Amino acid sequence: MKYLNYLLCIFYFVINSNIYAQTQSRALVKSDSVSYYLIRVQKFNEEFDYKKAIEYAEKAKNYATRNSKYTEIAEANYILGSIFFNQKDLSKAIYHLERSIAIANKYDKQIEGLAHFKLGNLYIENADFTKAEYHFDLSEQIFLEQSTADTENSNLEAIFLRKADLYQRTKRIDDAKKIYNKIISQNQINKNSIEAYVNLANLVSKDSIRWAINSLKQIEKKYPDLEQDTKITLYYSLADLLVKNESPYLANFYLKKYIVASKTDDKKAVLPFTATSQKTSENSKLITLAQNDKTIQFTKLISIMSIALIAILSLLSLSLYRNNKDRMRANNLLQIKNNELEIEKNKAEKASKARTEFLSTVSHELRTPLNAINGITHILIEDNPRENQLQYLKSLEFSGDYLLRFINDILEINRVESGNIEVEEISYDIRELLENIIESFSELSKKNEVTCLLDIDTKLPPLLIGDPTKLSQIFMNLIGNSMKFAKKGNIWVSLVLKKSNPLTNSVSIYMEVRDSGIGISQEKQKLIFENFTQGSVEINRKYGGTGLGLAIVKSLVKLLGGQINLESSIGVGAKFFFEIEQKISDKAEITPVIVDYDDAVLENKHVLIVEDNKINQMITEKMLSKKKMTFETIENGEESIRIVKDQHFDLILMDIHLPGINGTVAAQEIRKFDNKIPIIALTAISLNENREILLGFGMDEVITKPFQPEKFYETIAITLQKNIKNQHIA
Repeated sequence: MKYLNYLLCIFYFVINSNIYAQTQSRALVKSDSVSYYLIRVQKFNEEFDYKKAIEYAEKAKNYATRNSKYTEIAEANYILGSIFFNQKDLSKAIYHLERSIAIANKYDKQIEGLAHFKLGNLYIENADFTKAEYHFDLSEQIFLEQSTADTENSNLEAIFLRKADLYQRTKRIDDAKKIYNKIISQNQINKNSIEAYVNLANLVSKDSIRWAINSLKQIEKKYPDLEQDTKITLYYSLADLLVKNESPYLANFYLKKYIVASKTDDKKAVLPFTATSQKTSENSKLITLAQNDKTIQFTKLISIMSIALIAILSLLSLSLYRNNKDRMRANNLLQIKNNELEIEKNKAEKASKARTEFLSTVSHELRTPLNAINGITHILIEDNPRENQLQYLKSLEFSGDYLLRFINDILEINRVESGNIEVEEISYDIRELLENIIESFSELSKKNEVTCLLDIDTKLPPLLIGDPTKLSQIFMNLIGNSMKFAKKGNIWVSLVLKKSNPLTNSVSIYMEVRDSGIGISQEKQKLIFENFTQGSVEINRKYGGTGLGLAIVKSLVKLLGGQINLESSIGVGAKFFFEIEQKISDKAEITPVIVDYDDAVLENKHVLIVEDNKINQMITEKMLSKKKMTFETIENGEESIRIVKDQHFDLILMDIHLPGINGTVAAQEIRKFDNKIPIIALTAISLNENREILLGFGMDEVITKPFQPEKFYETIAITLQKNIKNQHIA
């Protein structure tokens, strides 16, 4: 009986997932991030980690919503509904499936058909047969309209079988018979048609069982080259019907054939089971017949193995007895040493954690006054200062930017060392990536009279799969470092294809940045990748820098699976090189993300500023006023919840660290009664914060302090534009 329970679960899984598996060949176009999230959903589903699966499915839906990817919104809702259905959380499953239907009705009929089919199964489980039949009818209609290939016929057969199951549950036996006869009349021999024969026979008299037996025998004779899984179903179905027809010897004959067929494919070595079969005593007899032939051989094998095991254990026991005292002495000594090592390890971990937390806290706290310095400097520059004042303000602006870069470097190195960072896998064009990086140094190249040359192997694939953001950080730091030390010289950036691996569809790439600068001594090369390390005090004073750039490069290259190397001599320049493996993308091209907004979208918008720092309040208000925006300012999260309930705002600028409840809690509370108003987080981001975490609390976007004015306006404008589009969809 335990086999039958297991097989019943397998049947429902196969039927419920059949249509969705077939439609995957249509290769829906999704953005890289949606694909990445849905791959993670599939992984956690296979591991039965439904909590993680739901988390990444929600991320896929949120990303698709923010980027107006309507087909992906429908697909993400369908997947969420399926997960909640598997967890028996029917109310949430119904909500997401109905959302999927509402959106897919306009953008993707296939997903709409899938969602109706899933809802039909859900209502069958809930014994609401009227609604189940309604959704099966809609699913059938959609797939009939879309039917253009044999795969779609299989989808329709799956729907028909579930409708027949529904009719049997509601005692509409004649309707169920019509469906089974319809499937059989198609003359297509597969698992569905064999199931139709068996289910039809189980509905009526013994004469029909004999008819089904003869029909299946004819199929076996006429089609000797059936697919393996269909053969397995056929043999077991014949054995099952023959037991019910009181022909045990002939049943045993087909059961043996079933066992032989199952051995050729371990994945098929389970008994086929249909949705309408009952757990009868005949099934138990059938399983017993299958096991009888193996019992004697198994018993003999166990006896031989037991004798051998007793002999081996006897020898081992004698050996263990002789060596026991020596082992105990050695274990005691090892335990003492292990305890000493554990104590030292804990001390080192505490020291490392204290250092990381200290640097993160200091960096975070520096951002608040730095935001005031940069913000007020920008305001004063915009207010047409006198020429002699402008010079001082420009110096102040430069110092603020330098200090900001230094703080960002500290946060980045802490984030990498703490392990609080993930490697993305998205498609990117490495040629375009490096060309854009070199172009960003064009002004500095002219100033330092440096020629930057790019050489990329023509054998490299056009598109790769990896983490372009971290790769950009690596090359920005390496090229920026060379720019400082190669004045009036050259920089060479080279990429060479080392080897291809067809099995993993990946390539190994050698990457190099070389310059004609002052070079690095052999003594300093051993320390150059450590934090806050430069060639010498004199170099630091002459060329500047934080001494963190190469430490960040070392950590990021290691994170990508490579190792940074250095070759250099005093006076002849330096060469940094590493090798990493990247997968090959099968995409035709990368669709560029175009940032476009109109200042007009900002005018006359009413903004709620939630900020407790008076100087930051003044800076934010001044910047909003410049774009003809109105505002109201409050200082705590509790007040923000109350005022949003009573007044209309077009946007909320929410500081994260507030007195009382913080900004994330306030955003969650607002989202309970208002899902439409856009909320942008304003934060001096720290080691334990990142953009994805803040978006998970209901924020639409994140602006980090100190913020650049153009980035500040651009983020607000694009968020408002997206909100307007999403309201039209809803």
